[in-house]
Amino acid sequence: MSCLEVGCGTGRISEALVTAVGRLTVSDVSEKLARETGTRLGREWLAGDACHLDIRDRSYDLVVSSECIETHPRSRRALAEMVRVLRKGGVLIVTSPNRLWYPSWL
Repeated sequence: MSCLEVGCGTGRISEALVTAVGRLTVSDVSEKLARETGTRLGREWLAGDACHLDIRDRSYDLVVSSECIETHPRSRRALAEMVRVLRKGGVLIVTSPNRLWYPSWL
């Protein structure tokens, strides 16, 4: 299974994904974070805005974006771009903070 993580940050989610998928590409708007995470995990990495992914259409089976979309000024465009790179029948997983759950980990 091939997976793209959009907004990898420091790689906490990437570390879990790397053992669950065959091919993982990490990406982030910060070239430094994308490069460091990809290099540390021995995986492909790319830097850039989620609205302009430098990836061919239908390239991944799974796209994951965790705690990223809520900060993007063009979230609908970013979501459309994530869908564009999904293969037919692929899965998109997007998470965002939920104020109702916040007290549960205090």
